[in-house]
Amino acid sequence: MRRSLSIATAALLLSSTALARSDNCQIHSKTYGKYDLRGLRKSSGDYEVENTNGDVYQLNFCGPINTQAWAVDHPELVGSYQQGSSGGISLGNVDTDPDMERGVLSFSYTGGSACPKSSARRATVVQLQCDNSWSSGKLQLVKVIDECTYL
Repeated sequence: MRRSLSIATAALLLSSTALARSDNCQIHSKTYGKYDLRGLRKSSGDYEVENTNGDVYQLNFCGPINTQAWAVDHPELVGSYQQGSSGGISLGNVDTDPDMERGVLSFSYTGGSACPKSSARRATVVQLQCDNSWSSGKLQLVKVIDECTYL
């Protein structure tokens, strides 16, 4: 059974123990059923998230962003991105292997641009939830941690 999804929030990194098998942006689970997330992929434009300072972040699902990614090592791999005043910042590479943990679907975009105060790389975690009443069509930025992890 295919379920329709809406993007409701972003959340912290989940445990690496997945309860479902994923394959090319699909989840197959005896407990939770089948989710085909390929329909979330935008072929033009990107999902945008704005923080309270007016900074805009772009991301896409199941493939790279469509926005021109400036000043990043491999723009064709970027799944989450921020255009800054001095160039672009990759907030993580494409994730086509979503996780399902305790009934929560998530994508983890890792391997982004270097963090300013450590040797870590930037990452974005997006959590999806089924919600038939949600209709704004916009993602919500919950938090930026240490300029390195975007939730």
